[in-house]
Amino acid sequence: MILPALSIHQPYASLVIQELKSIETRKWQVCHRGPLVIVSTRVHFNEYPVKQALGIVDLVDCRPMKDEEWEAACCEPYDGAIGWHLGNVREFRREERFEVRGMPGLFKLDVPEWICERVGLTEDYHEEYIVKPAKRLLEALKEAE
Repeated sequence: MILPALSIHQPYASLVIQELKSIETRKWQVCHRGPLVIVSTRVHFNEYPVKQALGIVDLVDCRPMKDEEWEAACCEPYDGAIGWHLGNVREFRREERFEVRGMPGLFKLDVPEWICERVGLTEDYHEEYIVKPAKRLLEALKEAE
């Protein structure tokens, strides 16, 4: 199944998957809501896994950070920060993790079907969060013409 993915430096990628970090910060927003594969970057940090798909989360909101949210983001406040609010964490088992060459921004990643099924991500889920919103957007654009 093709899913959007986000590369995150360690130890933050693992903190997301361990549900110790529920907000990732960036300086840019995205319209996407729904499943997002968390990928660890190639930058080594202690014994944390690098260059691997670690699990799937749901991106539930994307908005400017509020003062009370910084603890959940596990970082110091900075100007222009956008909070990517994450939930519904589905960690990949060690044998399910696979190597990924991370990229900047959101990128497409082909996750094996058997892993998606094991974590409860079915084609119905994909249809609900990826296909239907894209169709609604295309219809809105056609109507606006």
